[in-house]
Amino acid sequence: MGKKQLILVPSSSMDSNKKKDRNENGLVRMSATARDNMGFIDDSVELWPDKCSTEDRMNKAVLLGIFHAFKGDIKQLKGMIRSGELTEAEAKRVGFVTTKTYNRICGNSTTGSVWISKDISDTVIGSDPEFVIVDPNDHSRILFASDYLPKNGQIGHDAPLAEIRPKPEISPEALVANMTGIFSDKKLTKAISEFTWLAGCYFEDPNRQYTTGTHIHVGNPKQLVKSSSEVRNSFYKVMNKILDELLALPMIKADGSEGPKRRTKKSVYTGYGFYGGFRTEHGRLEHRTLSGMAMLHPMLTVAVFGTAKAIIDEAFRRAGDSKFDGAYILPSKFRRRGLWKPEFNEWDEIPLANDMQCITGSEKMLKLLTSSDSRAISAPFLRKWYTKLRSMSTYNEYSKYIDGLYEILKIKTKELTGWDRRIKKNWLEKKKFIVNF
Repeated sequence: MGKKQLILVPSSSMDSNKKKDRNENGLVRMSATARDNMGFIDDSVELWPDKCSTEDRMNKAVLLGIFHAFKGDIKQLKGMIRSGELTEAEAKRVGFVTTKTYNRICGNSTTGSVWISKDISDTVIGSDPEFVIVDPNDHSRILFASDYLPKNGQIGHDAPLAEIRPKPEISPEALVANMTGIFSDKKLTKAISEFTWLAGCYFEDPNRQYTTGTHIHVGNPKQLVKSSSEVRNSFYKVMNKILDELLALPMIKADGSEGPKRRTKKSVYTGYGFYGGFRTEHGRLEHRTLSGMAMLHPMLTVAVFGTAKAIIDEAFRRAGDSKFDGAYILPSKFRRRGLWKPEFNEWDEIPLANDMQCITGSEKMLKLLTSSDSRAISAPFLRKWYTKLRSMSTYNEYSKYIDGLYEILKIKTKELTGWDRRIKKNWLEKKKFIVNF
């Protein structure tokens, strides 16, 4: 159904209902007419304020069960129509909630307009891309970001690397805009303003190797938050596999000859971006396979984030349609198995992975990502990958990004990897990219 607008009204009947088996704060009650108009029967929906920021959406959205309205509330609704407070059409979009729930979402007004969504939509994504700072007169002289930047903040250091931490967003463009805002903020970047900032996959100097990443942070919809920890952890594993297969694999093309160096463990400083690389320590999925080449140019970055968003939303929608059923996400017989070990080749028996057409065995995935051979991302490979993404229900919404990434990855590897990697040139001076969309 996507999202629709609902008018919330605080209900004194719900406030006073003390039945032990009924948590009124977890419900939105609606008349039969309103449920029919909104297309609901018995289900749960996510509600969030109208005209709110992404941060507010993350903090104020609530998941509520749908239930029938009290007779007293329906009588009140009819009185609001008679007094002119609501029209007949508006009354068909009214939901009643407790005062506590209402104030959490809308504040203290008499009625409030909110968005309501029955499916998984508008999931939030974030990222914390890494890059290096170098001497402007000698790009082989890599400078430790920790000597110039703080540990925390919107721009900081992760050991020797510089890292930006833009606010997460629903829209890929908004996330890229937040990145641009950090790069262009002279107060934030003052300490490194005299240096050159480089995007890339792998760097080295006489002292050590430097491997960069573009981690993707996946926000949790309320339906997943309400699931058991076992279901959440299972979902993170399968979602990460899906992102590895549908995003990290084709992005090998952008890494070129540096990909194997980044993923081959030659010292304590390398061996990074392997198949199955993810974290969940912050209560959400952090996909860690992509290299820093994803932030080479904002056109590539928005294509990567937009494609990631399409994949994430599709997986969430499929899991949501199953009501986050654990057996659909990861059958119990596989939950104690080593999914990333070479011998695991039963992805086709995992319904969510199978429905997403991500059934490549772990032995092959390990080989492809560890070798990181850009020649594997051939024209036939890309056509097959593109066909998979076009078959997703989210393709129409995100076609601009998917089509854009497809066009970028069709470029010859040398032309792509040989592109000017200076962040100031590409992000601030807006140097035109090879592909624009």
